[in-house]
Parts: sequence; C-alpha cells; structure tokens
Amino acid sequence: RGYEGIGLFNIPLLMGIPFCLGSAAIGAAKGALTSYLDHMGTRITRGAVAGGNNKIAEFPTIQLRVAEASASIDAAREIMLRDVAWAQQLAQARENGTVEITDEDRILARRTQSFAVSLSLQAVEALNASTGGLGLQMSNPVQRAWRDANAVGRHISMNWDAVGTMVGQHLLGLPPKGQY
Repeated sequence: RGYEGIGLFNIPLLMGIPFCLGSAAIGAAKGALTSYLDHMGTRITRGAVAGGNNKIAEFPTIQLRVAEASASIDAAREIMLRDVAWAQQLAQARENGTVEITDEDRILARRTQSFAVSLSLQAVEALNASTGGLGLQMSNPVQRAWRDANAVGRHISMNWDAVGTMVGQHLLGLPPKGQY
C-alpha cells in the first residue's frame, strides 16, 4: 500500500483529476484580476472617444467588469473548494468501505469542475475585453491569463457545453452521454 493519504486513488479518475485542471483556470483568473487592478487603477485614458486624461478606474463600465470578475472568481473558488472537500470525504468513506460512489456523485463533480472553469472564463473575458490596445500585447498579464484560462476551458473535460449537456441529461432522467 505505501500511500498514507486519502485522495485521487480512491475516486474515479474524472471525479478527481479535473479539479486540478480547473484550479489552474481559477488561478489564472485571480492573477488577471490582480494585474488588471494594478494597471487599470492608475491608468489615464488617452482616447478622444472616452475623453482624454480621465482615470479609467472612474468609468462605471470598468467598475462593473471588476465587480463581475471578482464575483465570478470568488464563486468558482468556493464551489471548487466545497466539492474538493466533498470528494475527499467520499474517497475516505470509500476506503473505509462505507460508501459506493454513484453516477450522480460523478456527474455532480464534473458539473462543479466545468462550471468553475466557465466562471473563470467569464472573469478573464470581462477583464480582457476592457484592457484597450495595450491589452493585445503578448506581454500583457491579463491577455496571458485569458489565454491560459481559455486553454483549460477548451479541454473537452472542462468544456461547459459538453459537461453541462451531460448534467442536464442526468437531471432530466436521461442516460448521460459522455465520460464522467
């Protein structure tokens, strides 16, 4: 046996590993928000349309994007942490022989993993869409986080359309089509 911890070895592969992948998207979104706040909090617009020499932070649209991103990241983190703890409890119970993991358990884990990534994508999209021309530079940390989060979100195991369809099928009493 040799392994003293309780974890991924006691739950189905797709119930555990995607938590690791999803956490990368949440981390990227959190990093994007930090970089965005550092840069946009002091930036002065040079654009004629928005009015030159105005602080970007004073624009209500920027304030809303920051609020949306912050809330999305927080929600993603909270549901991910909640369900990681739940999966760990299931793994412990399974090792003790007191529980069998059901298809519903597996589907619900997949829902959380994928939806947390979807929330992270919403956050980085809200920020990246308002970085202006400077945000297109490869060196821009928000643009980099946007790419990183999208790389996770495009993985089939994290694609909300694919996973969400399985969740909907399950909740509607249909057999889920896909891997869970």
